[in-house]
Amino acid sequence: MLHERKKSVSEIHLLRALTISRYVFDSPHQVEKQLHIFADASPKAYGSVAYIRNRNLDETIRISFLYAKSRLAPIRDKRITLPKMELCADLEAARMRCYLVEKLRVKFDSIYLWTDSKITLLYTGFVAVNSRKMYSFTTEFKKFSN
Repeated sequence: MLHERKKSVSEIHLLRALTISRYVFDSPHQVEKQLHIFADASPKAYGSVAYIRNRNLDETIRISFLYAKSRLAPIRDKRITLPKMELCADLEAARMRCYLVEKLRVKFDSIYLWTDSKITLLYTGFVAVNSRKMYSFTTEFKKFSN
């Protein structure tokens, strides 16, 4: 164990040569820029993550992580359901879309919001909203996702 530690310490200078590419928009040969935002939830937390997909003139595709955000469910509130957490995740993704479009000032060819939540798909476009809370959510979601 001591030998491994000494070896690790002696090789720490090699980390200076390590580079992690933050490739996002640095190629003049890009022909298509897409923003993809994924949202998901569990009973204990929810989150969303954004990626950029670039297609170049030579048809190569590069995908880069851009941004992520997560939240924990309130510990004391036992009434939080999975559908509510899914709705929160999808609303966070819609807000993230607005934030990134505003801050990056890049013209995306297309923007995709991805969810596996049927409840969100139903509430945001396929059923009449008869609850005041759901109307408020739907209005805000549509504002951020358009």
